[in-house]
Amino acid sequence: MANPKRNKLLRVIWRGGLGGYTYPPEELKGLTPEQHCQEQINQRKKGKFEKVSEGEDVCLLPTGGYFVEERDKLLPVWSYQYEVIEDILLSTEVISVTPPEKNRTTIIMGEKIKIISDIPVYWEVSSDLVTPGQIKTTSTSKSITLTALDKAGAVTITARTEHKQKSITIKIIEPKIILSSETAAILPANRNRTTIGVGEKISIFSNIPVLWEVPSDLVTPRQIKTTVPSKSITFTALDKAGSVSVKAKLGSAQKSITIRIITPSSLKFEILSKIHTQDVLDSGFIAKVYVLPDTVNFGALYFAELESYATATGLLVEGHNQPHGKYEGGHSEWVHAVANKFEKGKGTDTGMQDTVYGGQNEYEIPLPFTNGGKSIFKIEYIWSLDSQKVNKLTKVVNQSTTITKDGYITTQKNDQKVAFYYKDKSINSHLTPGGKIPIPKPINKKSK
Repeated sequence: MANPKRNKLLRVIWRGGLGGYTYPPEELKGLTPEQHCQEQINQRKKGKFEKVSEGEDVCLLPTGGYFVEERDKLLPVWSYQYEVIEDILLSTEVISVTPPEKNRTTIIMGEKIKIISDIPVYWEVSSDLVTPGQIKTTSTSKSITLTALDKAGAVTITARTEHKQKSITIKIIEPKIILSSETAAILPANRNRTTIGVGEKISIFSNIPVLWEVPSDLVTPRQIKTTVPSKSITFTALDKAGSVSVKAKLGSAQKSITIRIITPSSLKFEILSKIHTQDVLDSGFIAKVYVLPDTVNFGALYFAELESYATATGLLVEGHNQPHGKYEGGHSEWVHAVANKFEKGKGTDTGMQDTVYGGQNEYEIPLPFTNGGKSIFKIEYIWSLDSQKVNKLTKVVNQSTTITKDGYITTQKNDQKVAFYYKDKSINSHLTPGGKIPIPKPINKKSK
């Protein structure tokens, strides 16, 4: 009860040994309860007037009795009962946000607010700024709920009881929309970026509940237009590059953010293990394969290598026009990228591990060779969101093996390369494609 206060006298109650009687206030014949009690005390030579609460005073009098110890005991013979009125305490709770925000008296257009009283009251509202806008309740309750419309201003809500009334003013303001973004992928570290890769999921956040519009076919869901205000929206980029405008609206307020979608551009190779067999004109390496650029995450994609054919000369001429991978269906098996494996400067791990190798085990000795040799592959790579609809990387990968007349062999794929002298000690020979260690077959020129 908020600040209870005594109002008028309602009734007077007499209590005796055999029962009690209730009298109207007029029974006091113009006396105050305290004056009435004093008259009773004067008659009995003993007693006192005592306030019990805001709602009651009592007149304590000796009641007599057979036993001496009971004769002087003071008991509440008369009770004076009053009407008690109390102040109305009003509070607020904005319920259109989670969790609800308490005791806020400024709301923005579109927000829903509950006005709460500590006691049951009658409510009155008359305003075109909220809905419902015309309220005058005929029964009491402890709360009402209002929704702000799309017009700024102030609304006064009045709560009444029979004896009291209290008002509270709610200010409605035009919202200021602030937008931010966050990618689902935790790498690269900047998750608030507005550029994403094909296949990436991103959420756009608003500081207040808004209606969202994403009029684009570059993302899924497509052509978004919400009808219920919310503080975020999430979508996923499809397989085309472009820009997506995300609009947030509430009443007359509007804010936009543009999300740029990019496709993978090129591959980055990283040598894990080198390969060479002593006395064989070979060299190679096992490489991890990343996809660039490193400003986004391509972890939703599948990757594969298209078949390509060699251009070869000299000691490697027998490989001219030979296929690089002998792939069924024209490409290697699809491999899914790994979203949480990402390195700055390298990009997203494609999930592929590439064996890069070239060479010749038959050659004439002694050095120098009559001819060197070279084999070149121009290799295209493809990517897909579902391994069905295929897209090509824009940059072709160059792979080559070069043998010099003086016995050095260099194998290179893009910017990664290894070089050996054919007499160098073997290293990882078991990693040679096919798993067979090549057998040197030198041919002595003099024996020919």
